Amino acid sequence: ILEVVQPVETAQKTCSRINQKIPNPGAAILVNCLQRTTRFERMNICSRITSLYNSTLHTYCGFTSYGEQINRINSNQTLVILVIGA
Repeated sequence: ILEVVQPVETAQKTCSRINQKIPNPGAAILVNCLQRTTRFERMNICSRITSLYNSTLHTYCGFTSYGEQINRINSNQTLVILVIGA
């Protein structure tokens, strides 16, 4: 069972870890769960999260997926990032 975390702080930590492991990322692909996207919209933090990705990843594309679904219940709020070094 996953615990609820602070999205902006978690995104900052994720971006920091990416910079440590891949200082000059060439490109990145982000796959965001639909539940996560709608939650961030309700929290009005989409632009803050996007700004963090802009400052860290520079060249990236992202899209929203349905994530894990059980019958009609979408059950997760995850992000998968594939970062490719320059």
